[in-house]
Amino acid sequence: MFLTSNDPRRLTFAVLTLTVALGVVFWSGCGSDDDSPPGGGGATSTTFRGVFANGTENGSINATVATTTLAPRSPSRQASPLRSILASNPSAKAVVAATGTLRLVGGGTVNLTGSYNDVSDSLNLSGSGYAFGGEYDTSGTFNSINGQYTGPNGAGFFGMVTGTASVASTYCGAFASTAGSGLVGNWDILIAGGQVGGIGVPTAGTPIAFEGTIQTSGTMRTLIAGASDAGVFNLTVTGTLNTTNNTISGTWTYDDLTVSNTDDSGTWSGSLCP
Repeated sequence: MFLTSNDPRRLTFAVLTLTVALGVVFWSGCGSDDDSPPGGGGATSTTFRGVFANGTENGSINATVATTTLAPRSPSRQASPLRSILASNPSAKAVVAATGTLRLVGGGTVNLTGSYNDVSDSLNLSGSGYAFGGEYDTSGTFNSINGQYTGPNGAGFFGMVTGTASVASTYCGAFASTAGSGLVGNWDILIAGGQVGGIGVPTAGTPIAFEGTIQTSGTMRTLIAGASDAGVFNLTVTGTLNTTNNTISGTWTYDDLTVSNTDDSGTWSGSLCP
């Protein structure tokens, strides 16, 4: 049954899948992280846009970091002499201010404040009982900050893109099994160009991330996505985006390759995040 196994291997892979997919395909944003207008200008910050979710809440998250020269996470940079010098000299570290806003499905806005550290490539934001921590990554299709959070309604995950943030669309919704398992939870999707990434977070069980593509023209746009682990499971996600009313819906199928008679399937749907 989808995401309910207590098998440590399943849990570990699900978390790794989530981290990799959010950082490499979905949450990362294509293009430059420099928000300067064409032809130059006085931009002094970088903006991010994304989603957050756990089993009981979801919504959109926006953030602004007070620099246009974020430090990309990469093995070569981590091993560079400059990084070693900065690490041994705390006063030389570049820490800048950061702010953010959460908008929860069902109402409610939370303002966040914090900082970005370009030595650890990390963002930390907090406010009203929420605390977000994530890392900047440029290793995939998009540039992103993604990570985990804790809050009044429990712990969860978040991801934000930049570069394409102004044209990225976030959809918040829910999923449910139609195969009798009773599995339900939150379902978030971000679309940037023809790239899609998402996450399903059950009210009880392990979250899983998926990635895929979507048509970039037409009123009804077909989405195809999924996730897999050889010999363990296959998740297939299909759906349609209706650009007339900005709703999105579809089906999912989870094939458990380790235990017989535990496959699951169901529906999902969403609308623009607040």
